Amino acid sequence: MRARTKWALGAGVAAALVVTIWLAAIHWLPTDAELAARLDAVAEKRLGVQVEIGSARWSLFPAPVVVVEGFRTRQDEPVTVGRLVVYPEILPLAQGKLSFARMTMKDAVLPSESVHALRHSDKKPEGEPPGRVEFRNVTWVSYGDRRIAYDGEAEFDDDWRPRHAELRRPGASTPFVLAIERDGSADRWRARINVGGGTMNGDLELRTVADDDSFRLNGTLSPHNVEIADALRTFELNPVVSGRGGGRTLVWAEGRTAGELLRSLHTRTTFRLKPATVLRFDLAKTIDTLGKEHDGRTPLDELTGQFDTQNTGNGIRSSYTDLKARSGRYSATGEATTYRGNVEARGKLYVDDATEVPFTIIGPIKKPRTSVSRPAAAAAILNKKTHDFASHVADTFRNLFGAEN
Repeated sequence: MRARTKWALGAGVAAALVVTIWLAAIHWLPTDAELAARLDAVAEKRLGVQVEIGSARWSLFPAPVVVVEGFRTRQDEPVTVGRLVVYPEILPLAQGKLSFARMTMKDAVLPSESVHALRHSDKKPEGEPPGRVEFRNVTWVSYGDRRIAYDGEAEFDDDWRPRHAELRRPGASTPFVLAIERDGSADRWRARINVGGGTMNGDLELRTVADDDSFRLNGTLSPHNVEIADALRTFELNPVVSGRGGGRTLVWAEGRTAGELLRSLHTRTTFRLKPATVLRFDLAKTIDTLGKEHDGRTPLDELTGQFDTQNTGNGIRSSYTDLKARSGRYSATGEATTYRGNVEARGKLYVDDATEVPFTIIGPIKKPRTSVSRPAAAAAILNKKTHDFASHVADTFRNLFGAEN
């Protein structure tokens, strides 16, 4: 009997506590109009730009929730969020604090330059991290108005480190999934990437820089059986080379925040494609016409080289070095850099490792100026040794160079 009495008393206390929490929360939470006004003022103060909020509403039943729709910053290229839903924790809510168990974002557009211009874009996150963040149809707009939509979710530990995160490209021609999983409480993550019909798995590690308030990210990935053309199409890029192969990718970055780490991100990939095809350049035709015509495609026995990417404040700089292509009696070497829609490339075509034909590709990626050494091209044409492979090599360079991120 006493046990039952104690249980009843305990249940009564719990019920009273719940009612007290609800009453406190109801007293603290504003009306929908007051909520929208508060959100507007707080957002403008924290972001440093004026904002517009279409509507905001909240409810406590069946669970605490705040819904914001039609968010928009007043910038030349506005940051927009179609719908943001947050689920506050009830105990902190009763104390007048907001702590989120879950957040969802849908139909957002994030122009990179506008995001970087926001006042707190490079500040460390404040407060408790949300337990889970979900986003659907969130479009990142990079330099040149390239728009890439993503879905994904992330779960955070108390130190704002992602415990698990996954990023996907909805509607991509081939599946793209990037997933990371934390190794216990250590600042190490296992990365799993499916792209281009292959994989790029590996490990990432975050370290604190000595005597500095910043972090350094390092990682190693192992591309395996990746079709480069399909991988590029996944990110709305026009491939200029196709081929399936692998290699090794190093990743590193340094910064005080996630935004700074992303903007300093540098990758270096050594790759080997065997066989490969250059999709949009015919070097044979280029040599025959002394650079006046170059449309076509070129099969290659093998293509190797090193590919570097470097994030900058104005886009990604891509560099290709130690490029080597071979097909039968013909081979080529070269290097190139692409940045902000332009390409600068130089290379040499060899016939039987003897006759040498230098060539250059310079200008806008969509329509570059191609030139070849007239005396060398004339000699090669007279020897009739370049027709079979002439397309192979410069195609390789142009196709690779056209794949700017």
